Amino acid sequence: MGSGESAPGPEPDRADFPASPVRRHRSRPGFGTRLLERALGHDLGEGAAVELHFELGGPRATIRFVPRGTTG
Repeated sequence: MGSGESAPGPEPDRADFPASPVRRHRSRPGFGTRLLERALGHDLGEGAAVELHFELGGPRATIRFVPRGTTG
């Protein structure tokens, strides 16, 4: 690898976790959905955002936040 090239692999600020496929559509959010949208977004601080996407292959969550002690 030359200067300035990075090793192949996941992005340093990204984590992918496999999930089970979506089984059925719910008329209201379940515990996991509420936990991610409300509690996690609140715990990560101001400016945090949690986006949930329910796809045929399974759910996907995008979580954005600024780590404490840094400016963003």
